Amino acid sequence: MLIMTNWYICAPPKFCLGFEGDNEAVVLEISTDLTDKWDLKVDVEKDGQKNIIQLQRVGQVYSALLTASMLADDGQYLMQVRGTLGEQVRHSNIFYTTVHDSINAVDAFPPPLPSEFEQMEERITELNQHPPRPGQDGFWEIWNPYSGRYEPSDIPLPAGGGGGTGNVSSQEVNIIKVLDRAEYDELPQKDPRTLYLIRG
Repeated sequence: MLIMTNWYICAPPKFCLGFEGDNEAVVLEISTDLTDKWDLKVDVEKDGQKNIIQLQRVGQVYSALLTASMLADDGQYLMQVRGTLGEQVRHSNIFYTTVHDSINAVDAFPPPLPSEFEQMEERITELNQHPPRPGQDGFWEIWNPYSGRYEPSDIPLPAGGGGGTGNVSSQEVNIIKVLDRAEYDELPQKDPRTLYLIRG
């Protein structure tokens, strides 16, 4: 695990993140002294090609399960943590890591989309497979892709829509989607027949 204090990361000598093409076998973990309001990403560069890895926070540790697309080529990688808090943006120092060669090497680097977008697409797909459902307390229950279960929200059901029956309909809305603000802003087009619920 790496430690970031006051936006400085001291990576150990010969810091390694595995082998070329490793998929969901290595977790990049960074312990921080930040408040839980910060959103962190890791900007990655290798041979002039760049990628973005979104980090998730549990306690004081930010982490990401690395995929084959993130470790698509062997060699030395430059990494830098980038944090956002509202309009504020902070960067860590640049540190280095190595990915060792594999016999069955991936041919192309980087992937067609940055890893952050792949992660976002996976979350959107999972949310579409788990639409909001009426809760017993008169509020919608929203699927949390990180915990893997429905959780209560503060969005009230329409009059007469409680009790968990699920019998809610509208002539103006065909689909209900629950998105983070960033996911909503990234949509190339907003469907007028879709009700978008923004977390937070």
